Amino acid sequence: MTRIILITVFIFFSFMINAQKNSISKNINNLSFNLLKKINVENENVLISAYSISSALAMTYLGAKDSTKLEMKKVLFPNINNSVNKHFYELNESLGFNKRLQLFTANALWLQNTYELEKEYGKLIKEDFNSEIKTADFSNNKGQKKARKEINSWVEKTTKGNIPDFLAPRVLSESTTLVLVNAIYFFSKWNVKFTEANTYKAEFKTHHKDTAECDYMTDTSNLLYYSDDLLSAVEIPYENNEASMIILLPKNTSINLSDSINSLYFRKIYSRFTNEKVALHLPKFKLESEYELSTYLKELGLVSVFNSSADFSGITGKKEIHISNVLHKAVIEVNESGTEASAATAVITSRSVGVDEGSKPIIFKADHPFIFLIREKSTGTILFMGNLAKPTVESKQ
Repeated sequence: MTRIILITVFIFFSFMINAQKNSISKNINNLSFNLLKKINVENENVLISAYSISSALAMTYLGAKDSTKLEMKKVLFPNINNSVNKHFYELNESLGFNKRLQLFTANALWLQNTYELEKEYGKLIKEDFNSEIKTADFSNNKGQKKARKEINSWVEKTTKGNIPDFLAPRVLSESTTLVLVNAIYFFSKWNVKFTEANTYKAEFKTHHKDTAECDYMTDTSNLLYYSDDLLSAVEIPYENNEASMIILLPKNTSINLSDSINSLYFRKIYSRFTNEKVALHLPKFKLESEYELSTYLKELGLVSVFNSSADFSGITGKKEIHISNVLHKAVIEVNESGTEASAATAVITSRSVGVDEGSKPIIFKADHPFIFLIREKSTGTILFMGNLAKPTVESKQ
């Protein structure tokens, strides 16, 4: 039995609802909340990109047949009634990976050199996923080392040097047939800059009522805000107002918020945002997360793809391959830096009424565990999502 190794990688650096435009965004957002709920452990930081994970799995889905394809569709793409690859093509075109937003994605495939891709499969991943197609020799130790070096070099280049040496030794083996990689890089400044001189130190309370000192950025401005009995939420726009960070802050500091919300709840929150004067206090943080996702995906119902009953014959024409690993690594940094751009600020103020210096602001202090997400506005796609349990550098395997 041979195997596929599936890797998704992204890097995000940030210096600090509209209706869904297509159904693929809805599927990605559902996976974001579902995976966060599975992965989230009390008092642990979490960081994922369901967009990256979905992209890599979608390339595999293209080669799935019969019951394997039905299972993947049910778990990953239940709202798609036609070709998933075309939906991803349209989504990526809408996202417009451009220098203004500084959002870049890339796909690549490494195939054991004794196999050949089915012509239709190779055509589709080139056309719809813009994927590079490469060959490697996984059959011996020398070839595995060479392939690992090449894959890691590709990931490091795509993520602007921020994820070096991603693929660990001994992940590749003589039974490896295929390695699929999606990498995404995002860099953005805040639409309105946090003043570094206003940053101050204060305590952050964890789930276990321990405290840790951290740096809080602060600013008072008009922001989109929501509050109910469970949580408060605020949207912080990035430069050009094309993407934003949304903070979901539970009112009960002892609960695990990911157990209580889903994508439907989030859509309700976003539809009920109102413009308010908000005094925002947000911790600076830097996180690193690394996951082998197969266990979590199995818990969501994706089971047969990981065993010998899988049928991915649409990839190589052979039924003898299955997915062995889904590896995912993420990095995020949030601090004060940003650029005041008048055009972008005008966009913000067009949605608000300006700050009334005489009014009393709503205090939004994220001083206990919260969920954060990065949302691209034109499509409504959640690109990145996480849980901040403690604002420190975190490495998890």
